[in-house]
Amino acid sequence: MKIDAGGVRLVVTDYAPGERMAPHWHPGTQVSMVLRGAVEEGVGRREHQGTAGALVVKPAGTVHRNLFGPVPTRMVSISIEPEAEADAACRAAALARWRWVDAGEAPRVLWRLLQSARAEPERAAQLLLDGLWETLDALEAAGSAPATAEAPGWLRRVRDRLHDQAGAAPPVRDLARAAGVHPVSLARAFRRAYGVPVTEYARRLRVRAAADRVASTELPLARIAYEAGFADQAHLTRELRRATGLTPGALRRAAATPAAV
Repeated sequence: MKIDAGGVRLVVTDYAPGERMAPHWHPGTQVSMVLRGAVEEGVGRREHQGTAGALVVKPAGTVHRNLFGPVPTRMVSISIEPEAEADAACRAAALARWRWVDAGEAPRVLWRLLQSARAEPERAAQLLLDGLWETLDALEAAGSAPATAEAPGWLRRVRDRLHDQAGAAPPVRDLARAAGVHPVSLARAFRRAYGVPVTEYARRLRVRAAADRVASTELPLARIAYEAGFADQAHLTRELRRATGLTPGALRRAAATPAAV
């Protein structure tokens, strides 16, 4: 899918498993979201692992590198070209720095935009502009806490373990013991580096792991709910709706939006 609204462009792109992109930059500001799969993105010494529903803001000229996960990854990106950045709204503080947003209204806006553009292709350009303004408003409302601060190696290993065990995260006490620190020290360092408590980070990972399975497979929802550790399909539906604003069926259709060719 490609939508052009005069300096503001939306494109859906597929990336191969294990694909690596050397440090590069874009002339315009980008707001992108993972639809399915996963990507690790680094800027300088900071890095973030994005999975289904995670959104990233990259100001124009941000040098970044990417490593895509072991399964095919699909992303939707909105690019604000230099000529469009003259608009005061596009110079909003929400777009002033690189950051990832793993939850909240901004990712939900992009899910709804994709769903609406598929349903009403004749209005796609206007829907894109409306969706951009809504996204900026949601990002402004989300505040300015960094998505990822530079973290010590032991803390990155804790985070990586959470990603590896999404849906079955061990207790904080066990994570702290494995890292060789006190649970309070782990909790404090984790919140400072990643913006949320360990338990909330783990909960979001479980929801996003389920969203990815909904988006990238045709497995029955009841099975996905069971294997992801939800009480039942209704529980899965509530959590996905809270995270994306869409039902599992609508999410599956939105993520199936074909990549641009």
